[in-house]
Amino acid sequence: MTAETLPAHQQRDLARHRAAATGLLLLMVLLQVALRLVDDPGFWTRLLIAASEAGIVGGLADWFAVTALFRRPLGLPIPHTALVPRNQERIGRSLGSFISGNFLSEQVVTRKLAETDVAAHLGDWLAQPRNAAFLTDYAFAAVPYVVQSLDDAALRRLLQETLRGRVEQLDLAPVLSRMLALLLQSGRHRPLFDSALRQLRAALEAHREELELRVQEQSRWWVPKAIDRRMARMLVDGVVQLLDDLAAPEHPVRLRFDAAAAELIERLERSRGYRLRVEELKRWLLGRVEAQAYLADAWGEIKALLLAEVATPSSRLRRVVEDALAGFGGRLREEATTRAEVNRRLETLVIHLVLPWRDQIGHFIAEVVRGWDARELAERLEREVGRDLQYIRVNGTLVGSLVGAVLFLLVQAFA
Repeated sequence: MTAETLPAHQQRDLARHRAAATGLLLLMVLLQVALRLVDDPGFWTRLLIAASEAGIVGGLADWFAVTALFRRPLGLPIPHTALVPRNQERIGRSLGSFISGNFLSEQVVTRKLAETDVAAHLGDWLAQPRNAAFLTDYAFAAVPYVVQSLDDAALRRLLQETLRGRVEQLDLAPVLSRMLALLLQSGRHRPLFDSALRQLRAALEAHREELELRVQEQSRWWVPKAIDRRMARMLVDGVVQLLDDLAAPEHPVRLRFDAAAAELIERLERSRGYRLRVEELKRWLLGRVEAQAYLADAWGEIKALLLAEVATPSSRLRRVVEDALAGFGGRLREEATTRAEVNRRLETLVIHLVLPWRDQIGHFIAEVVRGWDARELAERLEREVGRDLQYIRVNGTLVGSLVGAVLFLLVQAFA
């Protein structure tokens, strides 16, 4: 801490008030000297002499008191002077103890939080998009460091056990039934059916020669090869034509497929036998090595996805978080119950996380004050409160003059 960090206008203001207090003291000295030169002083002259004399005493006493706070008057080693530099460590301890005891007590903090309504201010701040974006950027910048510091092996085991437990507890048949019903009702199964037909047709065309060869291999030895090839070609062409016919929306096979799907949905929903079969299939899948490996590697995929999302400035996750924060700010502004709940939780957080550290905060303040340069500390404090202290000097000079005049009048009255 240096005195040069003070604003220039503050230094000029202090110098002006110090000059005024010193000027008033010098005025009393000049008045005393001038009045002492009068040969035959009358009543009023003696009254002014007494007043100026007492004003000099009062002004000098207050000058000494004010100066003694920050330095030795005239550089003399007078006891109990330069109080601030000499008691710097004690001042730091007292300041830290005062702040921790009076500003960080539970009663003061809870009352101030209740008066401030932090949740309302937080809502106003978060409701502004730029603030929600700033908070998101700040949080996302810390995510890679947090993720990289996690124990991957422990998280893989935890996620594997959690997912496996959830799947084991899940009644899969109703879930499949609802999913299939949703596909059937929305008509989204038709594009899937058409896609399967196209894939099958493409596979037949791609393996036409291989199919013809297989037909020839399975044919009788006495059947001519040309007939085998023609039969194989006709067979493949027939299947391809059937697949093309199935593309028609009202084809009987498609209608039977829809009916079979509806029946499957109903059985999955109502048939205990079907439920047992789905459960057996689920247990078989969970027991597969491939399924175990997939569950074990789920954390790796989540981690890679998360790191990629936070590293992309325009990622969907970033927009979702920004919108969520802005929406939360809007709720805080509009819902009194939400504000009350947030304020209550903030109060609990401060009481349990901040207040237990108040003694350490006091020690920290004491250490900071003790580390300051003593001379600069005195100069800084003098500039902070020096203006008021110069008023004390002025008042001392004026009050001293008034007391001197009153005492002179009392002496004259009883003489």
